[in-house]
Amino acid sequence: MAAALVAAALVGCTPQGAAPAPSVTVSVRPLPTPNWSPSPTPSPSASPTPSPDATLPAPFPVTGALIDDARRVVAELHRVAGRLPVVKLDISNDQATLTVVTPEHSVKSYRWRDNVVSMVDSDVQYLGQTTFYPTQYPLGQARRIFDTAALIAGSSTGQVLQIVEYKAGWVYMSVTTRPESKTVFFNRDGSAVTELGFRSVEDITRGLADVVSGTFLVRAVGFGPDQGYWADVPEPGGIIERRTRKGSMPVFDWQRTDPTTLAPFDSSLIDPSAIARSISSFAKSPDENCTVSIDNQFQRSQPVIRYDCGGRITFTDMQGRDMTNQLG
Repeated sequence: MAAALVAAALVGCTPQGAAPAPSVTVSVRPLPTPNWSPSPTPSPSASPTPSPDATLPAPFPVTGALIDDARRVVAELHRVAGRLPVVKLDISNDQATLTVVTPEHSVKSYRWRDNVVSMVDSDVQYLGQTTFYPTQYPLGQARRIFDTAALIAGSSTGQVLQIVEYKAGWVYMSVTTRPESKTVFFNRDGSAVTELGFRSVEDITRGLADVVSGTFLVRAVGFGPDQGYWADVPEPGGIIERRTRKGSMPVFDWQRTDPTTLAPFDSSLIDPSAIARSISSFAKSPDENCTVSIDNQFQRSQPVIRYDCGGRITFTDMQGRDMTNQLG
């Protein structure tokens, strides 16, 4: 019953051990997960006529701190920018800068500072980056996001909330400090993306939930300190989608062709509590991490879990029963 409950939590939550090496990279695309999903690049559309930026610079007063009114300020910047697709947004304690892509694939930047909106020069170049619309992000939570980032990074000096493409095809929201201490990434719901461990039930549940979210069938799943958490998800046409949740980065994915004959299995069979118990049993010390992979390589009725703890290889079934003597 406990395994079923935890497995249900895995399925409900909104890389590599023994996994096969990729052969041919096909594409990188956004992953449609509930708690983090980069936006597809919208096609730039024509600006309204006459263009709202024709009246700039123009007053746009804000009562109080910018971060308490960030949503309204950014909405105004986007309005005067003709609501074109955005390639970058920066928000600090005293200014907000929005950079958009025109139908001609050039960029324009608009800034709010000292209660005035104006056009500004920009060093941003459009090289095909994924664009986004700022209303898709929780800018109304800017103060809480800044406070959370300061707690995690240990600094609030020169904080800047930034939304921009960090990986090919992937737009992330983050907060940095100047001088830089640590970049803290955030999900679409405003929660921070924190680094996970590889031994506790809580961390294993969270990490596996992030990479199997939205799917039942997987070919292989695993985690470890070098790979982070990962899952191989079968896609039509012989494509395998590798989802990765590593360090304090949100989940990203990439695709490859793969001739593997591994049979897919139901991800709800995974019981994080059984895996955590096995790691505690197989590890030589409380601080030793194990690299774990789960797949159907032995072609049994259920997948087998493989543990590599300091080079010592052991196997269990999905309930955590030791099978090393049978399979090793």
